Amino acid sequence: RDSYITLTIMKVNNIMDIDKPAMVDVIFNNLKQDLNKILPSYRNDDRIICCMCGRLLRKDQFSLEHIIPQQALKKDIRDSKSIPKNTRAGLTLLCKQPLKIRGKKVSELGCNAWKGKHYDKKIASFLQNQNFNKMDVSNIISIFSTCFIAMFSVFGYKAVFTHDGIICRRQFFSPDKFRRDIPEFSQIILAGSSPEKLTVDNQKYWSSPFYFFEKLCGNKLFCSVSIRHVAMVLPLTQSFSLNIRPVLPWMPSHRIMRPDFTPLFS
Repeated sequence: RDSYITLTIMKVNNIMDIDKPAMVDVIFNNLKQDLNKILPSYRNDDRIICCMCGRLLRKDQFSLEHIIPQQALKKDIRDSKSIPKNTRAGLTLLCKQPLKIRGKKVSELGCNAWKGKHYDKKIASFLQNQNFNKMDVSNIISIFSTCFIAMFSVFGYKAVFTHDGIICRRQFFSPDKFRRDIPEFSQIILAGSSPEKLTVDNQKYWSSPFYFFEKLCGNKLFCSVSIRHVAMVLPLTQSFSLNIRPVLPWMPSHRIMRPDFTPLFS
């Protein structure tokens, strides 16, 4: 993990009891530092790119997003609530600017409201072990999209600007049907059950709710993403473990990141 990610987690955990704008500032500033590594020409720009729609926006055009929705946290066991809510949820920023497709508004408050409308209730229900027998494709897509947002919250823009990153972002805006370019292995959920007690052995279940494991299968790289007791496999263009530099006099082709900054929405 990049040092900025560790710094972000430390800073956010230290301001859990401070007002929400302070958390937004910390996350925004660290995302800005990360973006500057990939887009050095934007160092003097006061905007960052929304990880889902790809629009370049100011800080006041973003809102704080609990990756695991707050309605799911309410059902956490009592002992786990000694761990700060924002730690149990995971935090990032999503835009709150109106989304338009061909001039037609599809979300009044951007990607944040889109996630809340289409996914949060289904994610909460699934994490509470309530709907294993009543799942449909939309439930699976809700977990898929949340896994991608979790991946962005930890690995930053490396997860966004690649070929597979764009595929996952487009799926976010198709809540009821998997797109044809989503691999079959990424349409399956693996699920266990939530611990009934807080112990020393399972404390990380709440304090570090996301887990990532990269694997090469044949010539295809993928990343297993776990959110608590639920896991999915997401396609991965390039390993997050590589120290990728976008500009060097010479670099092996397989280590060159070719970022695509195309916005998905107007």
